[in-house]
Amino acid sequence: MSFFQTFSNFAIIFINTNYYEYFLKTSGSKAHYPAIFVFDNELESKGKPLKKFFDNYAKDEEAKEKIKTQLYVHLLKSSNIYLVTNPILESSSKEAEIEHLFSKDVLETKIEGKPLSLSGDYDKSKYYGKVTFSKYIMNNYKSIDFSNFRIILDNIAKILKEYNES
Repeated sequence: MSFFQTFSNFAIIFINTNYYEYFLKTSGSKAHYPAIFVFDNELESKGKPLKKFFDNYAKDEEAKEKIKTQLYVHLLKSSNIYLVTNPILESSSKEAEIEHLFSKDVLETKIEGKPLSLSGDYDKSKYYGKVTFSKYIMNNYKSIDFSNFRIILDNIAKILKEYNES
């Protein structure tokens, strides 16, 4: 079972059963922090996690519009569950993975002579994948521009403020 299937099953059970309200009533206090799920901004393509999530769980069109416009949404007003996605930087694109927030130079970095493949299914003899890319980022973070991630971080800060004020 994939992570997404496991997460989707958890989310559906959690939301439909509303364990949050149950625990709120039995404990007498709300969760100390919000739970924030981060998805790639892939709301259009069938089979992508964010699209599946909204098709199978959050059929609320208002929440879908919020995720498109403000890039985060409080999924259940009575809970601590939020969803965040990354911005789409290319005006010609309808979707973007979080890796697209890196500069073209970083995305075009060759490792052992191989270019990056963002696909889950790629020829490992010709390309390197996301795991190798993440290790490259970790080892070179001091020289990498993360400014395009600011929107995500600002939205997480907004969520924390909003949740603490509720």
